[in-house]
Amino acid sequence: MYDSIQDLRAFSEKVYDLIADHLKYDEVSDGEGVYVDENLEVSIINESEAKEADRFYPIQKLLREEDGNVEPDGEEIDDIASQYFFVR
Repeated sequence: MYDSIQDLRAFSEKVYDLIADHLKYDEVSDGEGVYVDENLEVSIINESEAKEADRFYPIQKLLREEDGNVEPDGEEIDDIASQYFFVR
């Protein structure tokens, strides 16, 4: 079964917003990352809390520096989304 491009984009946006909010209110710590659970809910947790290692994505790999500011990297986030959504 295939997913819609809208579903893929909505998931990417959810991950992007989660990371952006985290950057706004918290410092990024070593071992932190985005975790995608079996219901496709996303959260930022410490790697030691991840139930399944293949659903954990280190936050440093999902960031990029733009004009001296650190922000979520949309391309890396889209790569994650494509692992969970299959668009034809």
